[in-house]
Amino acid sequence: MSGGPADSDYSRFVRRSLDRTDYRYWSLISELPPTEAVWPGDRVTVPFKQLGQPGHTLYGVEVSVNGRELTGSLDNCASDYCETSPEIAEALGIRPIGKKIKINGNRRAQSYIGIADSLSLGDLVVRNVLFSVSDSFVSIGEALSIDLVIGDNVFRQTGDLIIDNTEESVTFSRYTLDLCPNVLRAYPEHDYYVEASQDGKEVMMLLDFGNTNTYMNVRFVEKYPPDEPYAESTTRITMQDRTWTTKSYLMEKPRFELFGTACEWDRIDIWLEGYGGRRGLGSFGADMLRQYRLVVFNARQQYLQLTR
Repeated sequence: MSGGPADSDYSRFVRRSLDRTDYRYWSLISELPPTEAVWPGDRVTVPFKQLGQPGHTLYGVEVSVNGRELTGSLDNCASDYCETSPEIAEALGIRPIGKKIKINGNRRAQSYIGIADSLSLGDLVVRNVLFSVSDSFVSIGEALSIDLVIGDNVFRQTGDLIIDNTEESVTFSRYTLDLCPNVLRAYPEHDYYVEASQDGKEVMMLLDFGNTNTYMNVRFVEKYPPDEPYAESTTRITMQDRTWTTKSYLMEKPRFELFGTACEWDRIDIWLEGYGGRRGLGSFGADMLRQYRLVVFNARQQYLQLTR
């Protein structure tokens, strides 16, 4: 890598992100062609379907990778790459770049970065798309019946991403529409946050429509200790050959104010681990977006608009 301030910044980023999945890093050390979108017109609309189980669903779309038809889920928090399993990547002809690494000290689970020649959503074609290829995706794919996760590296090649919950469609716009945006904060690691309030408490929440449900985290509990103890719960998580139990609290009938409108749940979990990015007190999942008729997200211009 050549010297200079920019390169130094990238090196610091890579040291923080041990999986080295940032496109900027790989574009500096490899002869990678740029990711680019080929548009048939100004807009492309595709139907979406709900993935998962009732109460725990994501937005799924039909997608083609290197000419093969697949099912993918939309995830703005897959920041610099799409995701799939090694078996699917091999079948699709995704070319590896870089070395394989171990995941979380697990000797059996491995990950590497690969590049696909094309990813198509309807007639929209995105060329030279980076993928994180990982054994850890296998359990996710099986649980949701998906072949890949479509990440923010694809969304940044478009203007507005418009989710219409009434028509059950997703529209990718080449340009930014003439809309009045709500506030959406973005940071260098491509996390997106919105300001909200929970029963009068100010909270900054990660926007994560690749997650099925809305959660709070330990930072929320530390900032706003409850008047009465929360009810406790535990969840068992299995991934590859590892199973662990994580503890959480239950928040009954929380009410959020978001951009002047109310969102309500019967209950949400407070996870005592992550689920909120580096800054959030929690994360808004797909269950929050489904409370609105129209959701407009723009990764390039970094804004969000919600319409009842």
